[in-house]
Amino acid sequence: MRIPSWKNTSRWRHTSGGSSAESRSRSARVSTMPSLGAAAASSGHACSRGSSPACAGAANETSATSQGRAREQRDRSTREPTSRADSITFARGGPRIVRRSVGIPLALGIGLAILVLLLAVGWQILVLDDPRALTRGLSTRDWLMLILGTVFFALVLAGLVALSAWLVREMRLNQRQRAFLDAVTHEMRTPLASLRLYLDTLGRHDPDPEQRRAFLGRMQRDVDRLDHTVEQVLHAARAEEHGRGLPTEQVMLVPLLDECIEELRARHELPASAVQLDAAQLAVQGPAAVRGNRAELAVIFRNLLENAAKYSHAPVEIRVRASPKGDDRVDVAISDRGIGIPAGELRKIFQRFYRAGRDVQRTAVGLGLGLFIVRNLVRRQGGRVVARSQGSGAGSRFVVTLRAAASLAEGA
Repeated sequence: MRIPSWKNTSRWRHTSGGSSAESRSRSARVSTMPSLGAAAASSGHACSRGSSPACAGAANETSATSQGRAREQRDRSTREPTSRADSITFARGGPRIVRRSVGIPLALGIGLAILVLLLAVGWQILVLDDPRALTRGLSTRDWLMLILGTVFFALVLAGLVALSAWLVREMRLNQRQRAFLDAVTHEMRTPLASLRLYLDTLGRHDPDPEQRRAFLGRMQRDVDRLDHTVEQVLHAARAEEHGRGLPTEQVMLVPLLDECIEELRARHELPASAVQLDAAQLAVQGPAAVRGNRAELAVIFRNLLENAAKYSHAPVEIRVRASPKGDDRVDVAISDRGIGIPAGELRKIFQRFYRAGRDVQRTAVGLGLGLFIVRNLVRRQGGRVVARSQGSGAGSRFVVTLRAAASLAEGA
């Protein structure tokens, strides 16, 4: 199994530039790791079936070499970006780290230092040169220096506040980026390690048909997890593009929601009662279709349903309700009885890499991209999405408002 677009993840994590030739050479070096591991495994399997001691020694040496290189690659993959001013952006071809300019805060810091020096010099000239001037009264020059000093002092305070806000924002972004890199590492390495274990077991032993089917089922789930991780990053790349979106069409809403719900039930092995759709009001009163791109709408609902299932307590209980909103809009509300969202984080959860609560970051798998993708794709459909929650432990409700297809057709 090869996932070419992800063999270079360890490189973009700590590289902010470089020539295309260097990138290609690095990509070639990284892409040899799976082949080395496969060669070592195949050599070990061949020798385990009764070959010579020399063959076994060669296989062990090959395996040790590949394991050493794999460890080196894992160590490199956990490095942080080269600077706190680096940030991860998405473009065609995948994510990359770009260096953010520090010229503005640097110039601001230099300007503040100059103002402090001017204040000190002015104070020396105004007061220390002739302390009796304060008792005699201030001249025009003294008043001018006092006013300029006050203005400069206010500018210093404003600059310090701006610098502090900038530093806090950069520190928070850096923390989210590190959490994202840790999540990517976990989401890629865990299923890969599981796949390697099952493949090794199938290669060295001859399990009975029932065990083989169980192994293949678990391997399929690991592959699906890898595919979901890659798809999330690719969707984030497309959602961040500022050009025209994909062509829109008239999309029947209920069949699309049914399809997304069935996929969620199958993926999490949920009973039919766990996820229920209520579209009766839409069928009676409102338009049955919305205007948008079907593929992007499916990504929106899949991400919201996946979040509802991921952060729900057992037993999972998710309700999807579609209803008309006026004559030209349709609301789709997805509610769960999960861990809820604190009031102060309802707006932040749509930011890139943001994950609510430190406990969630430690226990729940994910990249912090799902709701970021949802918000951007909903905007591309001409709609809006809002999150509502009564607080921690009270569940969550996400409402997506889309344009009704009928109103657009009449307007055309």
